[in-house]
Formats: sequence, structure tokens, C-alpha cells
Amino acid sequence: VFLEAGSFDLGVNLGDDILIGSGNEECIGNEIILDTQIDDTLEETIFNWFKDGAIIDDENSSTLNISEAGTYSVDVIISENCTTTDEIFIEFFIPEEVDNLPTLNSCDNFDIDGYGVFDLNAQDTNIINQLTSNEFTITYYESEDDAINDNNVIENPSGFDNTIAFSQIIFARIVPNSNPTCYSVSNFLIETINPPEVIVPTALEECDDDYDGIVSYFDLSQKTDEVLNGQTGIVVSYHESIEDAENNTNGIVDLYTNTTADTQTLHVRLEDNETGCAATTTLELVINP
Repeated sequence: VFLEAGSFDLGVNLGDDILIGSGNEECIGNEIILDTQIDDTLEETIFNWFKDGAIIDDENSSTLNISEAGTYSVDVIISENCTTTDEIFIEFFIPEEVDNLPTLNSCDNFDIDGYGVFDLNAQDTNIINQLTSNEFTITYYESEDDAINDNNVIENPSGFDNTIAFSQIIFARIVPNSNPTCYSVSNFLIETINPPEVIVPTALEECDDDYDGIVSYFDLSQKTDEVLNGQTGIVVSYHESIEDAENNTNGIVDLYTNTTADTQTLHVRLEDNETGCAATTTLELVINP
């Protein structure tokens, strides 16, 4: 602070420099008010504000609102023999931005309704890879407004059921641990993957030579080509229950002996080799006398 000789103590003090890491820095987009603490109603008082040495036009009050980094100074002319000045260097914290995040996919298994279960935390690594460190807190939201205002965070990001069928935008709020009042928001798509197409194949029929309704030589593989219906890259398996078919357990691998006399329904699982997505259909077994 400079106060001309012979004047009384009206020295202006804009405070200490505001630097990133000082704990006093503001996020970019916010404002800082510089205050000379001098009454601007004093007659003939003049305030000349400067940024990086250049005068700021149309600013002649005791305070200055700023939103850009730089060196700011003020000359306060109280009278012909009383002038005071001060200077301050200001930095703003600029949150790191993340963009072009990949789409997350989930299988739309069994019911092709556009809904699946997504692990949003799988996006964490893709976000961190674009940042300068891993010292960030990442949370997910269904709307941009919620991400900006930190409202309605998705409570279970590792098991999120999409609320918009087939394709939905998810927003990530990315907060540096070193400055939790600053943040950036990014977004990405989540999309369901359709499972293989299914048809109901024609019944597999065998003759019952002893008239007990039970046959021990059903060759289920005879129906595989029909079940595939021209699709490739699909694994077909046969199961006694829908639960086994959906969980891919207890597949029938040999010639099958029906357990219900005369007719029986088996469940067929079709699983895509590449995506792991699956669908089921049924196969009727018919025993002819």
C-alpha cells in the first residue's frame, strides 16, 4: 500500500493475494469482490481500477466485482494531497473437464423392453483417465440440473435400473477433493443390448414303443438349427426349468428322457457369444403312441 507523504491514514488494503491452494480461491464463474474499505460517498474521491496495468473503464466505486484471473490494482484519490494505492494478484480454480465418455451397455435379457441393470461405476476409470490425478469424488445423476445442484444422487450406481427405455443420458458430477466447492459435469449414454431373436420351434416328436409315455432318446440337437433361425454366434442350450435356462445351469447335454408322460415343455436358452446377452424360448416334446 502506498500513501503519499503528509496524508493521514486512509491507506487502502485489498488483502493478500488469492492463489489456487490458498483455501480462499473461488471457482471460475464465481465472483470476488475487491473492497477498498473507503467510503465512496466522500466528495471528490476518485477510484481508478486497473487489471494487468490497464485501466478498467467505467469503474469508479470503492468496490470491484471480478471474475477473471489477473493482477488488480486501485488508485484512490481522496484529495490533491491524499492518494493511496494497492495491488492484488488473483487466481480462479478451473475444474478439469471430461468429455467423450464411452457408452455403457447392459443386456436387455429375456424381456425385450429396453430395461437393464447398469454398473455406472464402470465409468469411473474412464473419467479418472482424463484427469490429472485420482483425487476426485464422482457421483451420478439422471438430470443435468441434479448434477449441478447435487440433488437426487443415484444411490446405487453399481446396480442402476435405467428409467428411460433402451437409451438414457447419465450425468457425472466430478469434484476435486482439494476444492470440494468446485466441480465439473460430464455425461454419457447407457444403452440396452437386445438379446438373440427367438422363435418357438415346432414340437420334437418320438414314438412310444412300450406305451408308457416315456422316451429315452430325445435328441434335442435336432432342433438347434430351427431355434437359431439363421442367426450365428449364438450358443443354444436346453433346460428343464425356466430358472435353469435364465441362470444357465443344469443344461441337458445328452439324449434326453422326458420326465412327464406324453408331453413335456423344455426351455431353450440362446446366448450371444460376443455380448453374453441371452433370451429363452420353449420346446415341446411329444410322445406318440
